Amino acid sequence: MNYTKRLQRLVLSAAVLLLALAGCGSDGPWFPVPPQHQRLAEGSLPPAIEVDMASPDASDHIVSGIYPPAPGIGWRWTEANPAVWVMLERVDHLRFTADFAIWDDGFKQTGPVTLKFSVNGRVVGMERYTTPGVKHFEAAVPEGWVSPLKRATAGIAVDKVYEAPTDHKRFGIILVRIGFKRAG
Repeated sequence: MNYTKRLQRLVLSAAVLLLALAGCGSDGPWFPVPPQHQRLAEGSLPPAIEVDMASPDASDHIVSGIYPPAPGIGWRWTEANPAVWVMLERVDHLRFTADFAIWDDGFKQTGPVTLKFSVNGRVVGMERYTTPGVKHFEAAVPEGWVSPLKRATAGIAVDKVYEAPTDHKRFGIILVRIGFKRAG
């Protein structure tokens, strides 16, 4: 008999609890489910991206080592390790590309410089420059080094930088553009 009374009390308690919960509600405002992020539509991103230092949104892509632009100039000074990020929709037949210059007066201080070009921290190429002036570098990016719709980092490591005699600020190269393009 004791067991039966306990069971009845338990059932009664559960019924009272359910009735109390049924009365709970909110007369406050109702809010719809917020919109979810939608997958990027095919063709919404360019097939490859180069960050042009003259572009108004170039600063949004800088990871490190690139000075702010001087007014009216389409290039930027770098430090020893400039890097930018881009988002690529397609990564097949991808090439790393960089357009830059080695400053004549800086070259007088540093002499020949070696630049290592990298993709997501992996060296895609290395070049020793024995003369100052305008330069272009391009190399194939091995498959698997970048993923579609994920940030890809393009960087350059400058082995010797120019140091300004007055403020000791350090300068690597003059960067015009850096990033990726598709071959063919």
